Amino acid sequence: MASGDDPVLSKQPLIFPEPCPGFQAYTKEDVRQMINFFEVNLTMAWPVVTQVDIVFIRNVQIYFDNKTKKSILVKMRRILKPDGYLFLGTAETTLNIDDSYKRTPYGKTTYYHF
Repeated sequence: MASGDDPVLSKQPLIFPEPCPGFQAYTKEDVRQMINFFEVNLTMAWPVVTQVDIVFIRNVQIYFDNKTKKSILVKMRRILKPDGYLFLGTAETTLNIDDSYKRTPYGKTTYYHF
């Protein structure tokens, strides 16, 4: 498949709304219309949000102790749809922290789900 035929990727950057200044990703406009971005303080109470399909929280949990990691993973479980996906950084895991997640290797990455 030629890069221009990719159903998701585009050469036009997706500029994330504040509070993600300067961060860019690339996606096609029809996919872009389905994406919602929001910021949450992981250690505080979270606002009520509708359940989501996917969460990327890469290279964040490495900064927390296991008690805080567990609290964050429990909160993630509440907002992820039953068939949703959680992506953590390569140095992060749910192992021995929250065993309700199933780890699934996929290509060069790993995702977690229920």
